[in-house]
Amino acid sequence: MMAQTVTGVASPFRLKYVGPKNTKKPRMINQNPGPSGSRGPTLRSGSAGPSTLETAVSELACEFAGCERTFTTKTGRGLHYRKAHPDWYDERQNTTNIKARWNEEETLLLARKEVELIKQGGIRFMNQALLEVFPGRSLEAIKGKRRQADYKELVISMVHEQDSSDSTEEVGIEERNDEDYYCKAIADYIASLPAPSTEGFSSKKLISICETFAQKNKETVYQELTLYLQEIFPTKKLKHRKPDIGAKILSRKQARRAEYAKVQDLWQKNRNKCIRTLLDDISEVKTPSKEVMVPFWQTVMTSGEDVTPGCGKKRQEVKELWSPVTVEEIKNSKPANTTSAGPDGVTARLIKKMSNNLLARILNLIMWCGKAPTYLLQSITTLIPKKAKANLPADFRPITVSSVIIRTLHKVLATRMSNLLKFDQRQRAFRPTDGCSDNVFLLDLLLRFHSKNHKPLYTASIDIAKAFDSVSHNAIKDTLEMMGIPEPMIAYITNAYARSSTKLGCSQWTSESIQPTCGVKQGDPMSPVIFNMIIERLLIKLPNDIGARIDGIKVNAAAFADDMLLFSSTPTGLQKLLNVSVELLQQCGLKVNASKCFTVALRNVPHEKKTIVDKETVFECQGRILPALKRSDDWKYLGIPFTPEGRAKTNASGKLRDALEKLTKAPLKPQQRLFALRM
Repeated sequence: MMAQTVTGVASPFRLKYVGPKNTKKPRMINQNPGPSGSRGPTLRSGSAGPSTLETAVSELACEFAGCERTFTTKTGRGLHYRKAHPDWYDERQNTTNIKARWNEEETLLLARKEVELIKQGGIRFMNQALLEVFPGRSLEAIKGKRRQADYKELVISMVHEQDSSDSTEEVGIEERNDEDYYCKAIADYIASLPAPSTEGFSSKKLISICETFAQKNKETVYQELTLYLQEIFPTKKLKHRKPDIGAKILSRKQARRAEYAKVQDLWQKNRNKCIRTLLDDISEVKTPSKEVMVPFWQTVMTSGEDVTPGCGKKRQEVKELWSPVTVEEIKNSKPANTTSAGPDGVTARLIKKMSNNLLARILNLIMWCGKAPTYLLQSITTLIPKKAKANLPADFRPITVSSVIIRTLHKVLATRMSNLLKFDQRQRAFRPTDGCSDNVFLLDLLLRFHSKNHKPLYTASIDIAKAFDSVSHNAIKDTLEMMGIPEPMIAYITNAYARSSTKLGCSQWTSESIQPTCGVKQGDPMSPVIFNMIIERLLIKLPNDIGARIDGIKVNAAAFADDMLLFSSTPTGLQKLLNVSVELLQQCGLKVNASKCFTVALRNVPHEKKTIVDKETVFECQGRILPALKRSDDWKYLGIPFTPEGRAKTNASGKLRDALEKLTKAPLKPQQRLFALRM
């Protein structure tokens, strides 16, 4: 296309109109306008050789190999690079900053390391020693920083802070109450309970035990209570479906009827669970044989390391945690009718028939004895698939079901610990809040804020292998002591773990009894709170000097159960967080699965308002280099898809269509489908 001429002014690119103000400018004639660019051959003029237009357009051609797009503006080409070739665009940006400024986090880390070396002593060349910790800085840069007056004041204040913390006593403010204090409180409460209104559940025999237990030793009372419970709740053997060997091949009609009967049976037991089962994408599951499954999980449950990080600085004892179980607490802690019975065969419906006064006597006697009857500590562990096409033992999750009596007591204790103990707000799981949404929002906010404002952000996602099943029992004991749990309660919990046993069950078989030596029971009400205490130790161990800032608030970690995210504004800071986390987790018997961990590095381009995803900045964990994500990579956090730029857009209509299709094909009655739509 030839260049157009208006009022004698010729321009091959833009038209400049010169004329009366009220005269409308003619539209520029261009078949390929804007930053979207053009494809195909370059336009040529009638003259020999390339025209000025051809030369300009060729200068703004896409430089990515194999891409033939051309552009009329640098802005258009830049947008194309970021959208069509994001990883290549990030790689070609020059992020080298010769005279990079020291930010707040780097300054604090440098000062903290210098204080550590001063305390260690024997360091002749401090600058050289600090250079080994900060390889990204030159020796002259470290010397210059240490010469600054404000830095020297910072080091002096940190030395004084360290001296004052070393002189602080480890033990809490008050002495811990002895066992007699709690036993007397429990005995007084049992004596104050009114007499039962009925004689059901052999109430007279229980009243007789309660009238004389304070004068007897604990072992005698323990035996009497065990005999009483076995009398009123005789153990029933759980029925397990036998292997259907040599079953006839069903016709399509018979298979549909069998599937309909299965779904309707599940509907009668638990409507919500039935609908969730139909909607969850857990299909094509091939359960491994008993010969494969049992050795794997037996090894996981019994091969834990006997390690512990110690007690550390103990918090003040919270004596209310081991106070008598009240009737009101029992009302709020009885399990739902739909909950499964334990190996003793006692159902939730049966427990609800017992008066709260009688159950209060039973639970308080267990607390007074300091241990539960052995047969109540037996459980059954069902292996449930975690994902579609599960075919390996590790693809299954162990859910342990113990006696309803024990679960009621543990629900009371778990509620007390959740309400009375102080937990770090960075742990959002098993709390009275929507912690999943909180953490998803936080991650999205951090990624978008730092990307938009061109600030550095370094993120690491930590995967803890078999976290609930591997935590050391010694670490649990010391952590309970550190958190201020009363001694009798610690003794009860450790005794329960030491004497517990379980049988693995999976569809058509049950294993022999296994006595776990590590881990917490997934399914026990106390397990989430105890696991939160272990993660609490990790969170308070992380250095406060490190973290990503957003509106004056520093964030260095976000936890949801065993899903951990670490944040830093410098590479050195994130590596420090990783080292501290791995060390503490190993002391608790936990291992980081480095192959499932990853990092995301957002960096700003010096002197330009650009943010790139730097996959060349890598981090180490347990001697392995963690995978570094690119801009085009995505991952899921708590089931929500993310990219390095924030929460990814999802096809909500597609998901809704799939869910409706599943409900349409499901063997449900019309009114059952309506119930599912209202969920």
